[in-house]
Amino acid sequence: MDEIKKKWIFIETDDRCAICDHRIKEDLTVHHIDHNPTNSVYENEIVLCKYCQDLHHKEGKLTTEQIEDRKLTLMSRTITIYGINAIKRSYRDKDKSVVGMHFLLYHLVDLGYMEMKEEREFYGDIPVSARFILTDRGCKVYDKWLRRIRW
Repeated sequence: MDEIKKKWIFIETDDRCAICDHRIKEDLTVHHIDHNPTNSVYENEIVLCKYCQDLHHKEGKLTTEQIEDRKLTLMSRTITIYGINAIKRSYRDKDKSVVGMHFLLYHLVDLGYMEMKEEREFYGDIPVSARFILTDRGCKVYDKWLRRIRW
């Protein structure tokens, strides 16, 4: 697993189980929501403790829907309101683009949801905004996850 992405997964839960807040690091694992360990993308991974993992896999008391609901909450914090709005706006646009400030949207590039296409505005020699294009993966994240967020 990509070490940077793994850090994001643990940062979003504050090094705790996403469900029960269990904190002992040795008991925590990265759970693949779709049960496919080769699908190691941010939106398919969540931190669970061994107990919650057992509740899900062995006892069926923790459903995939419950895990997905929790992941959506965590994603909304990580992606941020600016990122979610940029994805929604660009999803609806014909050219799938949006202009925004680097510091508000560049994490979407890191996640693979957008690509930066061109610098737009500068403060002296420093670029401060750019045109971002929604990627195919960004479209899939919108369809599966972000479409559910209403505000």
